[in-house]
Amino acid sequence: MSRRYSLSVQDMKTISKKLYLYREVDKAIAIRKQELMMSEHHDDNVGGGRSSKISNPTHDIVEKWMMDEQIIYIENFRKRVDNLISKLDDASKILFHYQWVDTNYYTEEELGKLCFMSDRTVRRKKRAILEMYDDDCGGNGCYSKYSVRLSAL
Repeated sequence: MSRRYSLSVQDMKTISKKLYLYREVDKAIAIRKQELMMSEHHDDNVGGGRSSKISNPTHDIVEKWMMDEQIIYIENFRKRVDNLISKLDDASKILFHYQWVDTNYYTEEELGKLCFMSDRTVRRKKRAILEMYDDDCGGNGCYSKYSVRLSAL
């Protein structure tokens, strides 16, 4: 199946930067959950009368987590990348790990040696991975206002 368009170099860099955020997903979710737990609690019962709401702080916190748009976005990003990884062959999975998950930076020559493939094959597989991610996102790279927040971590 051929693509209707080819990704530009800038598009590939942008998608690659987004995939680098995959290694920080768990940290970003944990930080956001802590932010929601520490947010101020306002008492709706100002008059001092009897409240009709039963107090359950644990349930309220979990409900905040489930309804928070930022957590939903980050979890959807994780699911999308996990789905992408499951579609890759073994050599591409290893390449994905060394390129976007491992904290060390490797040149294409070093990636080729680690993955037992030529530099040209490394570039071709990286491009194929980026195109697969772009296709999963519907061709728009899955940009969102929350990607800026995620990249700040």
